Amino acid sequence: MATEEARNLISKDSLLNNGNLLELVDGSETTLHSHVGGGFTSRCSVYLSGDQTISNGTVTVVEFDSENYDNDSEFNVSNHRFTPSVNGYYHISFIVYLDPPNLAVDFNAQAFIALNDNIDRRVTNRPALTSTTLALSISIDLYLTTNDYIEGQIWTSDTSSDDATLKAGQKTIMTIHRFA
Repeated sequence: MATEEARNLISKDSLLNNGNLLELVDGSETTLHSHVGGGFTSRCSVYLSGDQTISNGTVTVVEFDSENYDNDSEFNVSNHRFTPSVNGYYHISFIVYLDPPNLAVDFNAQAFIALNDNIDRRVTNRPALTSTTLALSISIDLYLTTNDYIEGQIWTSDTSSDDATLKAGQKTIMTIHRFA
């Protein structure tokens, strides 16, 4: 028997308004989502625990070394890669905060999500010369198999050849969730 709350949700949403769905609901929002194709199953959330130097002009793997959670031990903090244990569609969010090395020169940065060492998505930003911290973020959905792996990568360039610094803590973070 469906709960009153779930019945109200189904009756108010024209996409869900289907009498057959009422029998699928057992009072758990998770169950409703899994039957109608919505929601995520938690996978992992990782972050950089200490600042990381990014060499000028070199694509560098972000060394995510700490976990907020990793439900199925799919993130390897030694090689900084996520390898799914289940084939499916995954939502990936990647955010990096970095300090430009020298505000008096031209500075460019790119963040990448690499799928099996191939750049799948990229975001580019050139901060204003008054910026002291630059944030780059990517949010994408990808189909992954158990043979795939994901890495967060960063590239910086400036005319002084100085190194940039990725900021630690909950500032530089990656979260990965599988669609239910």
